[in-house]
Amino acid sequence: MGKPDKVMTIVYAVGLTHHTTGGQLIRSGAVLQLLLGNMGRPGGGMNAERGHANIQGNTDHAISWEILPGYLKIPAPGQKTIADYVAGSAPKKSDKNSWNFFGTNYSKFMVSTLKGWFGDAAKKSNEFAFDLIPKPAGNASWMTIYDQALKGKMEGLVLSGMTAASIGPDSNQVREALGNLKWLVVMDALPTTSSEFWHAPGVDASQVKTEVFMVPTTHWIEKDGS
Repeated sequence: MGKPDKVMTIVYAVGLTHHTTGGQLIRSGAVLQLLLGNMGRPGGGMNAERGHANIQGNTDHAISWEILPGYLKIPAPGQKTIADYVAGSAPKKSDKNSWNFFGTNYSKFMVSTLKGWFGDAAKKSNEFAFDLIPKPAGNASWMTIYDQALKGKMEGLVLSGMTAASIGPDSNQVREALGNLKWLVVMDALPTTSSEFWHAPGVDASQVKTEVFMVPTTHWIEKDGS
């Protein structure tokens, strides 16, 4: 531990987090790793053994339709500028003496996100490309989009790091919806029940018109760093 040729990681799951002192336990592990020199090195760190595509991914990676990375709200129709967006989305102080760090810096967080996505194309003169962000007028939640696909109101779908055909309450409905698309892009390290949905029992592959694009990705365990 702490040697140039050997690195240690601490991997934890709900055994640590499901306690009233869960936050302190994880912080203690992180402090220990810092003291041992195991932070910021390939194979080291304090790593949560839970899905990038569920609990953590839902917030940090913005898998839910109503949020952007960094816990920012998705813009709404009518919000044409970042000022409009901040006015309608940023949390307000509930007490005049409180420190509203997130709300005060909401605009900075959004601009940082836009610059990260669009690079040099995100300029102050064009509202940092804010107009390129989708602004859904209605519910675009996980189940709703498959209802839309079944009704023929959606042409394509991109699935990244998740398999819709396995995690919903009605897998048969999801598979039927996938078969009603013109195209489907699945980004995953391995074939999934979504990328191979036409092989499911009872599905007539000859009747499936969906063009499926399988895009291979890097598994999280292959990534460098903590």
